[in-house]
Amino acid sequence: MTEAIGKPMSGKADIPDLKRHLLRLIRQLARGECAIETGEGAEVRLTGAEERLYPQAVIARARSLGLVQLSESGRIAASIEASSFLRRALVMGEEAFVEQHGEIVVTSAEIDGARQPVRRNLTESPLGTIARMKDRDGKPFLPAEALEAGERLLADFTRGQLQPRVTASWEP
Repeated sequence: MTEAIGKPMSGKADIPDLKRHLLRLIRQLARGECAIETGEGAEVRLTGAEERLYPQAVIARARSLGLVQLSESGRIAASIEASSFLRRALVMGEEAFVEQHGEIVVTSAEIDGARQPVRRNLTESPLGTIARMKDRDGKPFLPAEALEAGERLLADFTRGQLQPRVTASWEP
């Protein structure tokens, strides 16, 4: 059983919706490892939190991409690379890199006198990482007032164009 599944494929599988099957497989394995059994025909049955059938070609493709790992005890688990693959696959367009590596939240801001929804990357500011840190007691590492003061300082620093320059400035 493991030998048939373990063989990496040379090209893309000839099954329709390969990406959809891969995403479903990775989502299932993200919840925990599963037992893998031979199903009917060219299908494989994964049993864990839920039971699903997948074409053997999907398992082989996931294995060749390094997204899953098979154990000798007949279990299959998601690899470390699977979470990055899943985050990348669920985002489309030019925002893919930001969505994968950032923490995007939707908040509202006042723009031209009206409240509008805006997207904010929590990891953009160095203070964003510190703001999520906790001390030993589980309380915020920095008080809210200190974080607000730091954000105001960052805004002033940016508005005043005080960032170091790479080249000479010919401005007066």
